[in-house]
Amino acid sequence: MLINLFYSFPKYNDRLTLFCMVQLWSIYFDFGVTFLTQHSLQLEKCTPSQKLKIIRAQGGDLRVRMGLQILNMWNAIGDYKINFIPSMVGPFLQVTLVPEPTLRRATLPIFFDMLDCENRQRGNFKQVNKSVSI
Repeated sequence: MLINLFYSFPKYNDRLTLFCMVQLWSIYFDFGVTFLTQHSLQLEKCTPSQKLKIIRAQGGDLRVRMGLQILNMWNAIGDYKINFIPSMVGPFLQVTLVPEPTLRRATLPIFFDMLDCENRQRGNFKQVNKSVSI
């Protein structure tokens, strides 16, 4: 899994390795956002009986499971989060717009963390603010 790969390289000292890992994480985050915002997983458009049948067949709401995976990866990347600001603000915002309360609760803390991270690294949160305002 990607998190295991992250932990196998404790520090990215050379720029090429850091660049490659940031690209890999970006692909992972983009895939996760695309997966959980896809039309076929939007259970709100189903009848209650269809929704129940789908949830039972899948072992739960797959969007929530992917959202939690995104949150776990976000928390795992530590100080490297700054490399995803502002590029992931929009995609993560898409996730919070999915009308599923558990998913929203899981992903909203990422925005606070982005603000905190940018403020610690850059002394402001202009990039996150600009990306949310657009």
